[in-house]
Amino acid sequence: MILGKNYVFILGAGASMDFGFPSGGRLFEQVVRDMLNRSTDQYKVVSEIVGDEKSILDFATALSRSAQPSVDAFLERRPEFLEVGKLAIAACLIPYENESRLFDSIVKEQNWYEYLFQRLSSGAPDIELFCENQVTFITYNYDRSLEQFLTLAMSNNYADAYNQLPAIWKKIPIIHLHGALGRFLYDSDGGNVREYTSLLERKAVEIAAAEIRIIHETIDDEPQFLRAHAALKAAETVIFLGFGFHRKNLQRLRLEETTCNSFFATIIGMEGAEINHLQSMFAGRSLSPAALSIVQFLRTRGLLLEMPKSIFSKLS
Repeated sequence: MILGKNYVFILGAGASMDFGFPSGGRLFEQVVRDMLNRSTDQYKVVSEIVGDEKSILDFATALSRSAQPSVDAFLERRPEFLEVGKLAIAACLIPYENESRLFDSIVKEQNWYEYLFQRLSSGAPDIELFCENQVTFITYNYDRSLEQFLTLAMSNNYADAYNQLPAIWKKIPIIHLHGALGRFLYDSDGGNVREYTSLLERKAVEIAAAEIRIIHETIDDEPQFLRAHAALKAAETVIFLGFGFHRKNLQRLRLEETTCNSFFATIIGMEGAEINHLQSMFAGRSLSPAALSIVQFLRTRGLLLEMPKSIFSKLS
């Protein structure tokens, strides 16, 4: 199948949870727990880099009492903790970058990456046709599980895909609004390269932390947001997966600037009043929410079942 319409997927923390990554709330709890416990590997590596145990304690204590929904939201308000905060995020997330989990049979039925790739590659016998899919991914997540999965799937399905990765990711972009846990070799000018690995060591944490972006008030000069806004303006279908719908995150997407009137969203964990409130936020636009797993959601909504253009030419 070749997606002939402009699809934009907007990914929140829930989109990576099937692959072992924590939700925003769980990451918050882990950062607090690990930074208050001198015996954890995460604390040890952050302490080695920072060299100041008091700053780690002050950060973790303030975070634990902040009542904020995420570490990011806290750091936006307390920029004096940026260095230790980004190191703590990196140290807590790196151990989750487990490549085998991406293809684990235990999560196979809920593996929406696999379902996505099967739909995108159906009807695409070569990488050139695969790249004709008009799809963009905008993610609030630091983890790089989606690009690692797609890189491996493409490379094992198309013999010449790996050498074309820089060009492929320009055609099918994955935009990390808040940065990522390092860059891949094919997506770097030589700096901050880190392989997809759960190995927790000082250099890896420093590289990952350097790529994390904490966004403050203005986003006008943030290139990743400019790319996201351009993609959304051209979108014909916007699909939210595992997204928390915090008002500030929505506002930063500037959805009012898009003419798209076809929005879909997973809403697991939301209650009736919250769903009604979400609907009101999209007043005047068509929003189709569903409390389903991501795979179930994509299948029942038929969002990736667009008829391939090539079938008609073969039948004629």
